Amino acid sequence: MCGIFGLINYGPNSYDKAHSFRKATYNLLKASESRGKDASGICVLTEEKVSVYKEAFKGSKLVRTTEYSDVVKNINCAKNFKAMIGHTRQKTKGTQRLNENNHPIIANKVIGVHNGMVGNDDSLFSKYSDCINRLGQVDSEIIFRLIDYHISTGKTIVEAVKLAHGEMTGSYACAFIHTDMPRYLTLFSNALSYPNAILYIYKNVRSMVFASSKFILNESLEHSKWLNPAHTSKSIDISMSGVRIDLETGKILEFDLDNDDYKHPWSAGKRREIGGNSNAHDCSLCNTGYDMMSECNAGVCSNCIMNGY
Repeated sequence: MCGIFGLINYGPNSYDKAHSFRKATYNLLKASESRGKDASGICVLTEEKVSVYKEAFKGSKLVRTTEYSDVVKNINCAKNFKAMIGHTRQKTKGTQRLNENNHPIIANKVIGVHNGMVGNDDSLFSKYSDCINRLGQVDSEIIFRLIDYHISTGKTIVEAVKLAHGEMTGSYACAFIHTDMPRYLTLFSNALSYPNAILYIYKNVRSMVFASSKFILNESLEHSKWLNPAHTSKSIDISMSGVRIDLETGKILEFDLDNDDYKHPWSAGKRREIGGNSNAHDCSLCNTGYDMMSECNAGVCSNCIMNGY
């Protein structure tokens, strides 16, 4: 059992908001320690760069290091912070003394975290030996190597996830970014219950937080000014499905892992104010407020119609 967690920011930055995100990162690492103490790590994405730091010790020790402080300094308004993903590891396959086995896993252009266990990683590495390299021993590496490979052949992020899912056995809840497509963060899980991920969405501050359980989220964010669980606009239990999150707009594309079904994309952006207007409605696709009389009468806003949703 391991812990995965992360933060997403798709709105304006401010000093207070950045401070709240740094505190949330600290709290999520410590709270997720209950799911793994053998290793821990984080990846921070800004508009300028991606920073990864991981070590073979528990999260409560990681947060006391100079290297950790250097990485979380990128969670600030000047750096245009976009996202953070993190992991606490309970060792299963592969020693934590080899840092390639620890998370976030760096698989060429894909950086990701995984909770669960892949059962056929060795056979898949053998199958793709001409296409992908194995740097560690951990089973998690095959997930992100496969996704990276499929994207390199021209597949989309969602197509790559589905192809990898179709070949793997075992259980997994994952989050990852692709350095050539830093606009998106993707979460997916193949389980109905364990392992999965819970995503909290805060429309009012244009932010999202995810973790392996509601308990970890609530414990980490209970006293947060910006990210208190009481202020969530929506939560998504990610099980047997995936979400691709647009880090610029907050739009979420939900997809099924086992077929070509897509749930309608919807926006986690701030609703447009239509004060005092009895014709104000929420778009049935993107959940944004719109004036039904001035835009359309089909329950869908003009933006979604123009984009073909």
